[in-house]
Amino acid sequence: MRMASKPARVFVGAICGAVLLSALAMIVASTLLVATPVWVLFGFELVIAIACVTGLQFAAGKYQDGQGLAMACVAGTIAVGSFLGWLGSQHHITTSRGDISLNGWLLGRVAAAGALGAVGALLVLSRNPGSWAYVWKAALTGGRSCCSRLSTCCGARHHWRVHEHARVGGGMIGTVGAILAVVLISASVHCLVRAFELGRTE
Repeated sequence: MRMASKPARVFVGAICGAVLLSALAMIVASTLLVATPVWVLFGFELVIAIACVTGLQFAAGKYQDGQGLAMACVAGTIAVGSFLGWLGSQHHITTSRGDISLNGWLLGRVAAAGALGAVGALLVLSRNPGSWAYVWKAALTGGRSCCSRLSTCCGARHHWRVHEHARVGGGMIGTVGAILAVVLISASVHCLVRAFELGRTE
């Protein structure tokens, strides 16, 4: 397996380092700076810190046999752990200076996880130029499914208002639109899966 490019590893290292520092700060804040320790937040931040150490190891050149999987694990742990910690702490921590909202903190964590996930996806897709054709097909079919569903719903709603006596016709329009949307979404998912399949190393 070819090692990930240096810019990609530096980017991953920078994000994981920043999240690690924030996790350590939150571990201290959730136990020492509050009247009552928020153990659920402490636990999830500890798990996130461990995941960030894994990300830093990736940046140093380890776990290169499964680059996409490594990034998915780190990004998923950061996103899910942050959300559960935010949820378990009831969206804030209470210090001697009052309540501190964790909404902005959660948004930052989600953005960091999204960036790491995007790096992992790019590392896999860039292995085979043919993957990008399937990515575009997935985007086109997915976009068409949304447009089709939206236009059908709008048409059915208009049909319902203008012709209240023809409710069956409006229902049929909605059903056809739903079937078409399902078909297009299925095609989009298939193309996306195929795009990542082409990035396999064997």
